[in-house]
Amino acid sequence: MKVFLLILLAGVLLVILVPVIRLGVAAVGTPADRVAVNQTLRSAADLLGGQFRDRLEYPWYRRPAQYGPIPPRWPTMSARPSPPWTPA
Repeated sequence: MKVFLLILLAGVLLVILVPVIRLGVAAVGTPADRVAVNQTLRSAADLLGGQFRDRLEYPWYRRPAQYGPIPPRWPTMSARPSPPWTPA
């Protein structure tokens, strides 16, 4: 009985694990998908006055942190926009 349950649980595990692995591989996307995403991010950064850095442009030891600000191109740009009013 224990051997039967062990075989049954191994089968259930494989039935769940195989589709999850296939879904993970499919979620990576094709190179064309990644190019389209990079182009969209680049155009959004241009509209917002920022810049888009592709991670492949830098060697691994010079890459900026995954999350965090990118320094502005011009010294007059600030990370936080100033309010249109002046405080009294």
